[in-house]
Amino acid sequence: MIFGQLDRVEKGSPMPDERLRGGFLFLLSADLILLPEGKHDIGGGMRAIVETYPTAPANSKRFEAHRDNIDIQLVVTGLERMDCAFTNTLSISQKYDPSRDVMFFEPPGIYTSISVVPGNFAVFYPSDAHRPGVILGDSPARVKKVVIKVPAGG
Repeated sequence: MIFGQLDRVEKGSPMPDERLRGGFLFLLSADLILLPEGKHDIGGGMRAIVETYPTAPANSKRFEAHRDNIDIQLVVTGLERMDCAFTNTLSISQKYDPSRDVMFFEPPGIYTSISVVPGNFAVFYPSDAHRPGVILGDSPARVKKVVIKVPAGG
């Protein structure tokens, strides 16, 4: 997992993983506030999924992971908590569905939580289970998020 701030990513700077470059270039150049909800093909086998939703209690969310894609998740508006754990430490609750590129896990006893505010991003690799969309603080927030699906390759 990688966590950071979009405004600290420079278009020409080296990436920790070159597969992510096209996704970050899209995030840096798009008007994210005006970007409509839905799926957008951004080239290089990548797509951006724009969604708006209310955050919810952790017990209503599930840990998930993907095999074929790396997620770059960027919060545009609102606040949320994302919980993370390594897949090799978790028990599977719903087997891998290749048509949706997702599998789900039982909630672990120990995990890492990150507080995500507008402009923050998290990168989740296939080895990173994640539970996004969790309430941060005392009450739900309305979140607009862009998720870039980057082919994991190999």
